[in-house]
Amino acid sequence: MPTYAYKCASCSHELEAFQNITDEPLADCPSCGKNTLQRGIGGGQLFIRPSGKDPSSQPVPSCCPCGKSKCSS
Repeated sequence: MPTYAYKCASCSHELEAFQNITDEPLADCPSCGKNTLQRGIGGGQLFIRPSGKDPSSQPVPSCCPCGKSKCSS
């Protein structure tokens, strides 16, 4: 399941939601209550482990969308 980033067009509140691709997008902003949330793809990473490999030998995905351990921005 991907992580989607949402931003409210009214108050600019930002949030992320872990949802199925087939789920309906969130619409109501939890901050201002208006029906103005806009969905985009978030910074979540998909990590597919090759079959037959030892999971402990696989690289750990970084938490940063740019692929580094920390973002400079």
